[in-house]
Amino acid sequence: MLLPGAWSGPWAWEPIHTRLTRRGHRVLTVSFSGLQPRGDVDVDAVTLQTHVDDTLSTIARHGLTDIVLVGHSYSGLVAGMVTDQAPRHIVRTVYVEGFLARDGESLLDAFGAEQKALELRDIRANDGWWPPPSAAAIAQEPDLTSAHVQWLATKLLPHPARTISEPVELSSPIADQPSTVIARAHTEPHLEKLQVAHGWDVRHLEAGHWPMLSVPDRLADLLVEAAVSRRA
Repeated sequence: MLLPGAWSGPWAWEPIHTRLTRRGHRVLTVSFSGLQPRGDVDVDAVTLQTHVDDTLSTIARHGLTDIVLVGHSYSGLVAGMVTDQAPRHIVRTVYVEGFLARDGESLLDAFGAEQKALELRDIRANDGWWPPPSAAAIAQEPDLTSAHVQWLATKLLPHPARTISEPVELSSPIADQPSTVIARAHTEPHLEKLQVAHGWDVRHLEAGHWPMLSVPDRLADLLVEAAVSRRA
C-alpha cells in the first residue's frame, strides 16, 4: 500500500504502481482528504488523524492484511501512526525519504524554529493551506529532469496545514515496528541506532527526494526486497 507525500496524490506513485503490478504484486494507493482539487473542502477539518483514517478505511474497505505500508516524505508520519493503530494488519512499514513519527512532535517541529516560523507564516497567508513549492524550488532537488520539475509544479496542490502542524500521537514508539528506510545517507541522524538496536533495514539511495520519478526501477527493486523480507 502506497501513501503519497505532501501536496501530492496517487499520481505520484504511478511509475512504481505500474512496475510492482507488472511483477505480480497487488498495489493500492491511498488518496488523502483535501488533496484533490479543493472545491469546498473545509481545511480546518482535515487533521493528521484524518489521513490516518483515510488509510485505515482503505484497509477495511478492501479487507487487507499482511500489508507492506509505504510512506513517502510527509506520509511517513501517517504510516507510523497507521502501524501503531492497526499493527495486526501491517507486516512492514517502509519509509521512502520519509519523516519518522515521534509522539508529541509535528512535521514542522523537524524543520527547526526559524523554518517552522516561516512555514507557519505562509500557512496563515494561505488560509490554512500549506502552499506547494515553486518550480524553482523543485528544480533544486537532485536527479529530476526538467520534465519532472514541470510535471510536479503543475500537479502539486496546497496541503491541509493541520496535518503538519499538529503533533503525532502514538501509543508506543515506532522503533519496535518492523521497518525499512529508503533514503539518502544521513537523512535521519539516528537511523544507525534504529538499525543496530531495533533491527531496522536501512537502504541508502542517492536519488533525491522523488526517487519514484528519478529512479523508479531501483526503487521498485528495493520495495520488492522489503516485501520479501517483510516477516524478518
